[in-house]
Amino acid sequence: MAISLVAHTHASASTGSATTVGINTTGASLLIAIVSWYTGGGSVSVSDSLGNAWTLGSSYASSSDAGLATYYCSSPTVGSGHTFTVASADSPSICVAAFSGTRAGGTPDMQVGSTTSYQTGSGTPGANGDLVITGIQSTDTSVPTAPTSFTLLDAFAYVSGADYAMGMAYYVQATAAALNPSWGAANTSPVSLMLSFPKATAAINTGQFFPFFSG
Repeated sequence: MAISLVAHTHASASTGSATTVGINTTGASLLIAIVSWYTGGGSVSVSDSLGNAWTLGSSYASSSDAGLATYYCSSPTVGSGHTFTVASADSPSICVAAFSGTRAGGTPDMQVGSTTSYQTGSGTPGANGDLVITGIQSTDTSVPTAPTSFTLLDAFAYVSGADYAMGMAYYVQATAAALNPSWGAANTSPVSLMLSFPKATAAINTGQFFPFFSG
């Protein structure tokens, strides 16, 4: 089964929590969220309206206390009107995407990130056909543009006193090879990351049929 995008959304707030509009995640095998927040204001958490348990994938923070993290849910409960919430005391933002065709119960097979660059650092997905996700956070007043080969999902600019600039993009890589995606933006205080998930493994038919010939 090929990996396919099912739906995506985003939300942000200046404080407390941010909740997305409802989307239809029916058919998704993976939910992936990228969240940003001001780490000086405390911790961050992710939840959704269907009660899924979210696992922290990776988390990075710049010297200016800008945090960027990934949360994921494999084999989730899905459906229509599905909303997602990020909670933090200061500047919580979230980008969420739902995908089908990923391995049931799958975990990331590659995770890298940078606290100083729009380029994530080099990483190689664990297998052919992996879903690769990248994200960015900065104080850029322009909207980030996706790295080469990646499809942009959501992106928005920095608003002083409200939220950080943020972006999320994906790429299904046919043959596993090293990637070092670079987001297009101008600010000098970014945090960026990349991770990958394996595709579903096709069932193997181990049964054999041996025709009987007489004569």
